[in-house]
Amino acid sequence: MQKGNNSNCRVFELSKKSVKARGKAAKTICSTSDYDYQKCIAIDALGKLVAGGSTDGTLAVVQYPSLRQAFPYVEAAGEVNDVDFNASGKWLAVATDNELKVISTKDGSLVQNIDGPRTASGQPAVFRFAKFGTNSESKVKGRIEAKSVLYTVLNTKSRKLAYIAMWDTKQWTRIATRPVCQSAITTFALSPSGRLLAVATASLQIAICDAYTLKVLLRVPAAHSFAITALAFDRDDKHLISGSADETCQ
Repeated sequence: MQKGNNSNCRVFELSKKSVKARGKAAKTICSTSDYDYQKCIAIDALGKLVAGGSTDGTLAVVQYPSLRQAFPYVEAAGEVNDVDFNASGKWLAVATDNELKVISTKDGSLVQNIDGPRTASGQPAVFRFAKFGTNSESKVKGRIEAKSVLYTVLNTKSRKLAYIAMWDTKQWTRIATRPVCQSAITTFALSPSGRLLAVATASLQIAICDAYTLKVLLRVPAAHSFAITALAFDRDDKHLISGSADETCQ
């Protein structure tokens, strides 16, 4: 690791009885410190690209299944909090505390940069998560088209309020910003249909929101007894699964 040769991104084969390494591995962290680690990962919809963001600010995108680099490492403005591909796999969103980058997956070139995150009222905030989605459908020249959007989670620096913001990915303007909870958001998920959002907070609450209006539809207080680390919807949007450091899933 001190020589910078840590191949930390690996492929495993899962079965009902075992987990086996398939022998392939890739380096996605440039740091030589054992304090740094790969913090987030995303796979594009076609399963051809894997993106990993690390605490040292390194963004790596590799091809699957070869695990060869798709393009050279990209250095982010700080610790990478989240990464996400858009539906076509042509763009990748990269969120750090103070900056949101959208880059091309063809060559890593910059598509859009948004910095200085603030709430609608102007409070200083940090980008915690970023997820691509689609907003309500509309008619364009007689055809029904879905509007591509980007959702960002904004935690105020005081950690007393958290917001979800929705961005138009054509004009790169903010469509809406809505307060969701009164403590920092620690986990964020988008349903497969794109109609629902779910968040978990530092106060151990889970909230489900309408993805089109950002309105909170349901709150579950004290969902776990310790930090909630994972959220995922099932394929039909009928169930939400949560995982926690309290060693429970529900």
